[in-house]
Amino acid sequence: MDQGSRARSDQKLPQVGRKVYLGFIYCLFAYALYSWMTFTGAYPWIAELEVAHFGSYDVNATFLILVIGLVLVPAVLVLVPIHVVRKLRGLPTVNLTAPAAVPAKPMSPANERRIYLGIGALGLVMFLVGGAITYNKSQRVVTFVPFDVSGGVAPTSDYVELTGIAVPRMQLQFEEKSSGHTTTTTYIPVLPQGWKKGDPVTYFLRPNFTYYSSEAGSHPMDADSPAFRIKQTGVLFRDDLPGLIGARYEQLGIKLGTPPIVLDTNPRSELAVYWGITFAGGIMVVMTPMLLIGLRIKNARARERARA
Repeated sequence: MDQGSRARSDQKLPQVGRKVYLGFIYCLFAYALYSWMTFTGAYPWIAELEVAHFGSYDVNATFLILVIGLVLVPAVLVLVPIHVVRKLRGLPTVNLTAPAAVPAKPMSPANERRIYLGIGALGLVMFLVGGAITYNKSQRVVTFVPFDVSGGVAPTSDYVELTGIAVPRMQLQFEEKSSGHTTTTTYIPVLPQGWKKGDPVTYFLRPNFTYYSSEAGSHPMDADSPAFRIKQTGVLFRDDLPGLIGARYEQLGIKLGTPPIVLDTNPRSELAVYWGITFAGGIMVVMTPMLLIGLRIKNARARERARA
């Protein structure tokens, strides 16, 4: 490569760095929304750290921490190496806070418009696909398959009528705060007949009620309630026990099954993931015209400055 080509390449580095950085930001913000809405990936990991240190976690603050963390990661991984390389070569360094100081041609309005339209197109696909899946699943007639945890076999369906021994005294809880409101999620082991200490615990009940009613009577779901037999419909979620809850059980000397399986008593709880995808896509669609309007205003002001 001759010196002229190398110089042109060096001048493009700041602009390329910004493009890559912005691309990371858009993708990771979409991931943050998905992680938040579905409670998967990085979001529950941060939430579990908060619970471990403070006893509960704040929904909005955790999302903010996640977004800030995701913004800083690409800044370190992308911009810092570019900055170091250019500094070693005696070239102007990359500075997002003062782009005018970098003698690099800014991104053209046409390219910015393409990026924003790409965000909108991706959001529209997420919105339509997520919405279609959510609608189809919500209209499906659910059949609950009888399943006894004492049978020693794996369930053949995620929609089950689970039979076993619920032990409220072994329950652990998970608290989350949002706008001053605290929501407590309870996990209660459901044991097979003849279970003894040292045997693994595989199935857990995540109830959305405080009392369990059956032909044998009503049983409170608090920690003072004795064990009782349940026959409860719901949806099974494999490996859905929060890491903090699993760690607490292990600290108590309770061995977990592989993987732990949670019965959510809300038969439509599986729709949460698809609602999350639909919501994230909708946010991206709504953001697109706002970004385009902002781009138009910015370009109009740039033209006015050029005429002045």
